Amino acid sequence: MSALNFLYRVVLRREVADLRRVLRSTGPPRLPAVLSREDVRRLLGVMEGERRLVASLLYGGGLRLMECLQLWVKDVELERREIRVRRGKGGRDRVTMLPDAAHAAGGTACASASPALCGPGARGGAAPLPGASVS
Repeated sequence: MSALNFLYRVVLRREVADLRRVLRSTGPPRLPAVLSREDVRRLLGVMEGERRLVASLLYGGGLRLMECLQLWVKDVELERREIRVRRGKGGRDRVTMLPDAAHAAGGTACASASPALCGPGARGGAAPLPGASVS
């Protein structure tokens, strides 16, 4: 509409009637796709491993896909049931809840991972180096 207005007024130097009454075209309204709780339960029920953990974090924690895929172990506080999202939308950090399903899966993932990743040293504390002698 603005382009037509510019064409007539500036290029062709002709006055145009009041265009405020002209209806602008709009696209069809789109409704968001929403799954029921039962649908989500069934969907998560057929997933396993990391994919189930990622889907649980996306759904239950409200994370965006890239936020979830860029999580570090140190960003997950199992004891406080929190997730620290770094450089999320708009480049801002935020804290969100850790869903119950992801809490259990996260504990299992940490149990099978290296102690250096999920143990006391994961939070920045002292962690023994493998093969180092303690004096």
